[in-house]
Amino acid sequence: MRMTDDRLILALDGLDLERALQLTSWLGKYAYAVKVHDLVDSEGGGVIGKLKRAGAKRVFGDYKLLDIPKTVGRRAKALKKHGADIITIHAQGGPDMIAAAAASGAEIWTITVLTSLVPEQVEGNYGRTPEDAVKYFAGIAAAAGAAGFVCSPLEVGSLAHIDQRFKRVVPGTRSVGVAAGDQKRVATPLEALQGGAHHLVIASQVVEAAYPVKAWMDLVAEINPA
Repeated sequence: MRMTDDRLILALDGLDLERALQLTSWLGKYAYAVKVHDLVDSEGGGVIGKLKRAGAKRVFGDYKLLDIPKTVGRRAKALKKHGADIITIHAQGGPDMIAAAAASGAEIWTITVLTSLVPEQVEGNYGRTPEDAVKYFAGIAAAAGAAGFVCSPLEVGSLAHIDQRFKRVVPGTRSVGVAAGDQKRVATPLEALQGGAHHLVIASQVVEAAYPVKAWMDLVAEINPA
């Protein structure tokens, strides 16, 4: 049965080091990247190298940086020095901040609108519908040197007008019958890919499963229908 699918990113958020390394040894070579956040906080930047030695092809530092350009640039450089291949920042920080992060040499993916927000919250925060807000922030990011955008599966189709060389990265997918958790604007993995996603960030559906390898295999089969 097929195991490798470079459209999938394995998220290791909330795991201790032992479990993260175990899952990476099982699945890291089959995913486009493994995603870390709090693991770097608890274990230090050296954990990035440990994950690569355990089998990760790439490490994605999902730090969602947002600050003045100089500060974000310094943090991005530090993460890159530790071996992070991909780093996220918030597009709302503006073009100068995005350019400062890109100067680190890491691949920069910009957060457009968090998938944990319901439409009413998005409109209250940005004065735009989720789709319009995603398009607005993606446009800023593309012009400032970002390599990709992160958005919910419900808005990924709205980015079809932007050059396909910019990666569309989608968290917040759930297979039928899987609890949505904190995610509010969700769709199935296959729906997200059909809508235009290049990569899906997969977390609880696999890492919290009783049998993670089987859950991964089932997901790969689901998004590669015969």
